[in-house]
Amino acid sequence: GIPPRLNGIKIEIKMKYNSLKIGIKSFYLHDQLCFILKSLISKILFISALELCFLRKSIIHFDLIDTTNLIEIPGLYNLLILSFECLLQTFLVIPNRLIIAFINSKDINQLKFPKPNSILRIDIIEGNKFIKI
Repeated sequence: GIPPRLNGIKIEIKMKYNSLKIGIKSFYLHDQLCFILKSLISKILFISALELCFLRKSIIHFDLIDTTNLIEIPGLYNLLILSFECLLQTFLVIPNRLIIAFINSKDINQLKFPKPNSILRIDIIEGNKFIKI
């Protein structure tokens, strides 16, 4: 059957290996995704790459079905969620980003390792009454 759809996209994944059934019923990801369209060709306006990154650590939640329900034991489930969040943060949260090139170019390293326009250095000498965020 078709999984219900409320706000967003609902996907149901089921797999079977011999008699072992595993699956994901719903997956929830909440964050702000930044899309940046890049141009490697300066003379004409042409989008040659897409840069994707999350602005902060994401909130992830998913519901498991069949045999994978065993993973929903509180300590194990939290460890699994933490692992997914850590993995996502390692690859897609600023300063890390995913770059998808639309053309083959040696200048793609220019997007992966951009030269900074300027550098701002702040030295904090003293502070008090800081608010915990």
